[in-house]
Amino acid sequence: MRLASVVLVPLLLLSCKLDVFDELEASAPIVSLAPPGDYPRGTLGRVMDAYVGENAFGEPIARVVAAGGPGTPLVVFDVWEHDRLGELHALDTRCNDPGAPDSCEAGIGGDVVGLASWMGMKDCLLTSAVPLPGGVPSTGEGTVRVVCERSPTSIARMAVPAVQLGRSLAALPEGHPAGVALIGAPGADGGRGTLYRLEDGGLEPVPLPMPTDLTLAADASLGDALATMGVGTSVTGLDEPVLVAVGATGMRRVFVFEVGSAGGALESRTVGCIDEVQPRRPADEAGGGLTVGDIGQGPTVFVGLSDDLSGEPLAGSVRAVRVADLVATPGCVDPSSTDDASFETIDCAGVPDLECKAFGRGVAVGDVNGDGFGDLVVGAPLSLSPNEATGAVVVFPGSATGLGSGRAIVPTSVGDGARFGQRVTMARTALGTAQERAEPVVAAPAETRLYILFCTGLDGDRADALGDLGDRCLPQQP
Repeated sequence: MRLASVVLVPLLLLSCKLDVFDELEASAPIVSLAPPGDYPRGTLGRVMDAYVGENAFGEPIARVVAAGGPGTPLVVFDVWEHDRLGELHALDTRCNDPGAPDSCEAGIGGDVVGLASWMGMKDCLLTSAVPLPGGVPSTGEGTVRVVCERSPTSIARMAVPAVQLGRSLAALPEGHPAGVALIGAPGADGGRGTLYRLEDGGLEPVPLPMPTDLTLAADASLGDALATMGVGTSVTGLDEPVLVAVGATGMRRVFVFEVGSAGGALESRTVGCIDEVQPRRPADEAGGGLTVGDIGQGPTVFVGLSDDLSGEPLAGSVRAVRVADLVATPGCVDPSSTDDASFETIDCAGVPDLECKAFGRGVAVGDVNGDGFGDLVVGAPLSLSPNEATGAVVVFPGSATGLGSGRAIVPTSVGDGARFGQRVTMARTALGTAQERAEPVVAAPAETRLYILFCTGLDGDRADALGDLGDRCLPQQP
């Protein structure tokens, strides 16, 4: 095991100043995580995910897994165990020993997700091999692999040739009839694209039954981007529904549908379409993020609009479309947005002391302040804050009436060109307690670091409202 470095750093936050602390457990404002020293520089966090599993004692654990894109090792950070902080070091760097029997295929690290369960184990990852940077073909392209923490040498490899399998991955809830994960395959059917599913313990991915009314252009590339969310109530009449948002970059469209069961058979049913958007493939540098979550007004699809069609960064925005509005106005007939459902445009124009650029490359939803409403975290990795292009994330509090005003967050140690905010995800902490919440995890690839933001400054995530978890930050001093 090779340990990564953990650094406790100050934070530039419009409403919060950090406490000086002796014990991490008593006061944890922000933590900087770095991989082992031989990790490829300038890459970590181009793909990442946070997931919850179980340790050998059956206790819940929270992990963050990250890679630098195709051809780079996976690094797994121990964030939380049951009711306490984890060790916050890299547990290992899987896929980093070309001479080992379980060495990785070329191009591995194209995407990665944590699995809720795999063959009874709850500490497993799914990752994929895609072309190397610059579009260089990799011999492993089209391969996905499962690896588990408790059995790191027991690896399942699966491949489907000629469909670009694994360009995007998304986990499914434990016990879902479709399996443990969905896998994007944008090269299938001559470039129209499709999704595959991975059954628990399955020996190969199998095609997902797609909605019968799905119409794809010849170059749609369905499966370039992918996000899922378990929902309690179906809007299409399915049992055990999961909401799926999948990008088709050739059509500049996100298709939204549900996957569940009907009469005991697996089925997918269309909810609606979002047009004139182009979410990025997970390992790509430019392009908007894609996620689904609930900020207090029901399941919602969030698509970043951070770059133009040529990949040039814009000031950026995020388009938020509620599923309830998609049901009323599916918008799948006209390829433009003229028949689309109503949507909200979120930007950072009103955030003080921040000049936004590439806002929307990273998008994630989680309850950071424990008030029962999901909060939106958006990365803007090329932003000026205030005088250097460090990047930033902006946190918007959710509520029953919509999003509140955004707060920009930038660690003071982040340097010019760090691309802080290139990717964001949410790690759950205080698992199984009344204090359970989500902590934003932010990538700064140019610095080969991840940052966990234990203090956001939102109401309920300040020093006066954290109860047994202790002070995370102090109120802003005049």
